[in-house]
Amino acid sequence: MEKISVTRDLIQRFRGAHSAYNEYLSSLQKEAKASEEEKQECLKRTRETESLQQKQTDITRKQKNAEQLISETNDRLLNAAANQNTSDLMAAQALLQSGTSMLMEARKEQDNLNKEHCQPAKKLKMKK
Repeated sequence: MEKISVTRDLIQRFRGAHSAYNEYLSSLQKEAKASEEEKQECLKRTRETESLQQKQTDITRKQKNAEQLISETNDRLLNAAANQNTSDLMAAQALLQSGTSMLMEARKEQDNLNKEHCQPAKKLKMKK
């Protein structure tokens, strides 16, 4: 077995190698953390997009239902007017008001959704 003399230069080289290795490990940890944060942000955006799409689908369904109610009520109103049936006229008028309010509510929801969707983009622009 060969003896190696421990010199000041050898100790400094070991310390330098150890320091470089620690820096390398630190950079790996930073990269892993950044990658994980990027994945989480991407997942968050995906969830937000899916949520917006679901809300949009719900609003569209509400609008179609309201439009269908209004259409059927108009037919009922015309029949009641042709038959001069006042009780059917009053019922059809109430349904028409209900359908109109449903449609207005769905459109307000659509406007609110559009505002929500546009606001995050504005916030991102201001941060840059």
